[in-house]
Amino acid sequence: MQNHHEYPIDVRWGEMDALGHVNNTEYLRYFESARVEWFEGMGSHLVGGEVGPVVLKSTTLYHLPVIYPNRLKVVTRVERVGNTSYTLAQQLRGRDDDALYTESDLTCVWVDRVTGGLFPLRIFCASFWLSACRVKINDHGRNCCRANLSIIR
Repeated sequence: MQNHHEYPIDVRWGEMDALGHVNNTEYLRYFESARVEWFEGMGSHLVGGEVGPVVLKSTTLYHLPVIYPNRLKVVTRVERVGNTSYTLAQQLRGRDDDALYTESDLTCVWVDRVTGGLFPLRIFCASFWLSACRVKINDHGRNCCRANLSIIR
């Protein structure tokens, strides 16, 4: 099983700014598009559902400027799954040379859109996160996915 998701991107001319490189806001859109495709590919419907992901914190480090034309990929990995939050690591890399352009760490929560509260990840951990992370560890040192399989059986 692959422990990450790759999302291909072909840089468009219109993503360049006056400084001659892709504007930094586009990098964040690349990351967002990759997360959306990944979640939807695992069966999560982000629009219209009663629960969904929200980015709580994002830290982005820019290593190299992206210049048109370029073929990129966003690599997304699950770093940690806790009781109500999870951490993703995303990298923007060259598809042809694997150069690292940008990396971002995100802490996200799953929100109950009806109540506005946090949605416990263990409720759908086995059906969703197991396909994403297989053996990630929560804050208490237990494997979140395996430890909570019994609640949905």
